[in-house]
Amino acid sequence: MATPLRISLSYHGPEVDSGTMLIDEVIDGLQGFAGAYKKTTNLISPESSYQLKISAVKPGSLELIILAWVTLGQYPEQIKTLELATRAAKHIFDLIVELISFKKHTKGQPYNISIKGDNNTVLVANLEGQEIAYSPEILDIARERLIDSDLNKIVSPLQEKHIESVEMTAEDEGGEISKATVKADEREYFRPDASIITSKEIELIGTLISLNKETDRGMFKRGNGEGMRYKYVGENSESFHADFAYHGPVKIIGIAHFDENLTPTSLEIKSVQRLQRELPLS
Repeated sequence: MATPLRISLSYHGPEVDSGTMLIDEVIDGLQGFAGAYKKTTNLISPESSYQLKISAVKPGSLELIILAWVTLGQYPEQIKTLELATRAAKHIFDLIVELISFKKHTKGQPYNISIKGDNNTVLVANLEGQEIAYSPEILDIARERLIDSDLNKIVSPLQEKHIESVEMTAEDEGGEISKATVKADEREYFRPDASIITSKEIELIGTLISLNKETDRGMFKRGNGEGMRYKYVGENSESFHADFAYHGPVKIIGIAHFDENLTPTSLEIKSVQRLQRELPLS
């Protein structure tokens, strides 16, 4: 087996300085990275296979070490020059890093494309007129929104004064380093397009199963057993903390957010109503 590419996915900020983080947010970050890596691999090398493994969790902020392998198959013409599986793994990682740069550059706004020079350099100009060169592959991935939902998962834990940044780093055997950082104030650039993500006010019955009292975020379990991440946005946090201490079912009124498959992904809770538990018949 080829030497794996060592990738670091780390979150930084006061909320994770102890080396701990809400497990639901860790899972979102890992699922987001895995989804982005899988879709990018399938796009540029559909006949190849890959593996991603967690190697270690390091304290001091929160750092996850991911080992990536790509098994070389019949590569498309554009990446036949990749001779080693480790180089293939890094090429895929570099595309994800480049797309993050693209997202930060365009800031979720319209952009202009121009091709200049003998090498057909593709320049992308944002609304401020600043130009950066990107590969044609990145433009295809961006237009198709191939990994938008996955990048959104990676940056979803970001919140100023709590989790202030996420960083992805990879270093190959030759010491070449690729790196991408997203800060909390850049989180909005990674939200999927409004035409894909839908939101609506909703009433749900279920159970509040976790709560971070500093951020008023946690997990809500619906009556069908499915879990959803939530954030309390109502006016009385102390009352909500008391509602969380209630062990019975509750009815919540809030705004549910859905992904492109109309699957609920998160919830903004406005109010909570405790429901009476069913009493066993004597």
